[in-house]
Amino acid sequence: MIALIIATICAALFSILFKVFQMKGIDSMKAILVNYVVAFAWGWLFSMRGTGFINPIGEKWFIPSLILGVVFIRGMVLLNLCTEKVGVAISTVCSRASMVITIIFCYLALPGSAVPKWPAIAVALISLTMIVSSDMRGTVGGQGKRHRSILLATVVFLIFGLSNSMLKWIQYIIDREYGYLSTGIVDSMNAAATSVIFLTALFIAICTEIFKKIRYRNDREKSGRFSWGELAGGFAFGSANFFCTYLLVVAMKDIDSSVLFPVHNAGIVAVGALAGWALFKEKLTAIQITGIAVSILAIAWLCI
Repeated sequence: MIALIIATICAALFSILFKVFQMKGIDSMKAILVNYVVAFAWGWLFSMRGTGFINPIGEKWFIPSLILGVVFIRGMVLLNLCTEKVGVAISTVCSRASMVITIIFCYLALPGSAVPKWPAIAVALISLTMIVSSDMRGTVGGQGKRHRSILLATVVFLIFGLSNSMLKWIQYIIDREYGYLSTGIVDSMNAAATSVIFLTALFIAICTEIFKKIRYRNDREKSGRFSWGELAGGFAFGSANFFCTYLLVVAMKDIDSSVLFPVHNAGIVAVGALAGWALFKEKLTAIQITGIAVSILAIAWLCI
């Protein structure tokens, strides 16, 4: 449970760091590129603990990890686009409500999965919607853009559901292949898989940055060097990104998905809302405060 709590706090840091980037004028895309370098480095270091070098090629989790790396970065780009086009509230609901896809996948595809507590999960979804309710009005735009906005939000919902489902599948493969060995070896395998995910995302991010430099070679603002703020922001983001992903995989070994993902997602939104109120003086409405209280009750219900 400690791993899940830390993973949830690290995931909540994403929105906090994006807010800081906006306030400090930091290029978020460059920070994201640095983030993948840092996340890969953390994964490589953790995979070396007590086992030496792990050659991922030939492992059954290698190809799924490569695919998930592509899904990871596409999901981040689409979430950013959805936030710009549809709004923070709806994009948050879609990305976090995608836990339903993962819960259904685990229940149907993975042996030994517990029967989901559907009423508690429904309460968690309701609380999540209540917390982001203040920004719900007027985020979709005019009627002409409505269908494209709905399509974009749906894609975000699907890709985040796919991402979490694949992450659980990779953890299942590692546990099936190495679960009889020591915890240290299993954790090293989890870290190695995480590093492959971030290395793949890093490769795609570098290719994207090179393309941008070629396209905007005459625009210094868009093709300039990395600033200290972008490097520091990327380091903080990458550290949070790695420990969120790695510790979430570690928590998957002991906590059933029907409990883990609702607690994780409801916790992210609740912590994010409280952090916005405490750090950035963002006002919480009565509905949002009620939503946070309901999310705490839902999390307690799921953990019983």
